[in-house]
Order: sequence, then structure tokens, then C-alpha cells
Amino acid sequence: MKNFTTYFHSLKGRLRIKIAPIKDSVTKAHGLENRLKEIAGIEYIKANPVTGNVLILYDHGTVRQNEIIQALSAFGYLEPQNTSPKVLKQVCRNEAISRKFTKLFANITCIMVEVALQNLITSLI
Repeated sequence: MKNFTTYFHSLKGRLRIKIAPIKDSVTKAHGLENRLKEIAGIEYIKANPVTGNVLILYDHGTVRQNEIIQALSAFGYLEPQNTSPKVLKQVCRNEAISRKFTKLFANITCIMVEVALQNLITSLI
């Protein structure tokens, strides 16, 4: 079975990733937590067997995100080719574009509401 991730979100010191093999398996979720706790710099980890999501908080000065991803691959939770730096950069780039689009859409919506209110007030006066 190929273990591709469909969700990946990261900030400096924080990583959330969907790991299909832990979904519906408390044993696998605890196993993943225990294995990652052995890595220096990981401060908190919570693997949720209901959703398959894993939240990892880490000290960016001690361990890097790519080292955590490589460990997940080495432990068999992710396919190595799916976690290449090129793929991770693309995921992060797509996420940044999505955030920019969301902000732009919110700004446009606010402007449209403001114009509509101005037109309404003008028509009432």
C-alpha cells in the first residue's frame, strides 16, 4: 500500500500532516508518537487515529522540518518519493498562493460591500 499524504501544513516549529496508516489504528498512532518522541528537538506530538492527522511541535534550532519528514519516510509512514524537497516546496508554494488568494478575495468582498452600502445610502438620501 502506498502511503501518500493528502494534507501538509507547516509553520516554523509546527507541522501538521495527514498520515493514512494511522487512521483507525490507535496502536499505529501511539507507535508513531513514540518513534518521533525519540528525535531530539520534537517538543510535542499528537497523532489522531480518528482523522489520521499528526501535529508536531518542534524546536526549529534543533531539528528541521525536512528531517522530521525523512524520519516519517524511514519509519514507513510516508513514501520517500512523495516527500522530496521539490514536492514539499510545491506544497508550501501552493499554500502561500492560496493564502494570498483568500486575502485578495476578502479585500475585494469588503470593497464590494462598501460600494453597495454607499449606493444604498445615496439612494435613500
